[in-house]
Amino acid sequence: MASNMDNHDRLYNQLATTATNFILATSPTTPGTNHHDGTAFLSLCSPNFTHTWGHSHFVTTNPGVQGEIDGQGFLDRMNKLSSRMETWTIKPTETLVDVKKRQVVIRADFAIVIPGYEPVVNDIVWFVTVDESGEMVVGSREFIDPVAAGVLREQMMGGGHKGA
Repeated sequence: MASNMDNHDRLYNQLATTATNFILATSPTTPGTNHHDGTAFLSLCSPNFTHTWGHSHFVTTNPGVQGEIDGQGFLDRMNKLSSRMETWTIKPTETLVDVKKRQVVIRADFAIVIPGYEPVVNDIVWFVTVDESGEMVVGSREFIDPVAAGVLREQMMGGGHKGA
């Protein structure tokens, strides 16, 4: 019985670590910059990795988050967006692991700074599905705060209230 619990705990920890590393791999390589390490991100993605977004209504009304993309597609989108950012940070705040489904749900504060503006915190919830080994991510679904996304979109277009 103890052996089964040890295996369960080991797998639980492995899934949580893989999912957290996957999300943190999108962080800037040097804090305060807008450059990230795409190689580190892709090293955690399985060859058949796919990414999608939620909430349903938000997705149906925002063409940029419709459909399914692979790891390189995710990086291409991130590169396009990060070129408009001064910097960002990602801080996981909650983690839930379902060992049976090999799925991890991570809630994180994604604080984004657009040049000339105060940071906006996008409260994201990310469902991450991990392969049988517990080491590679096969899929993810990112739920974006639609209000924060709207503020960021406005800032990227030069509108809204600029910070000090």
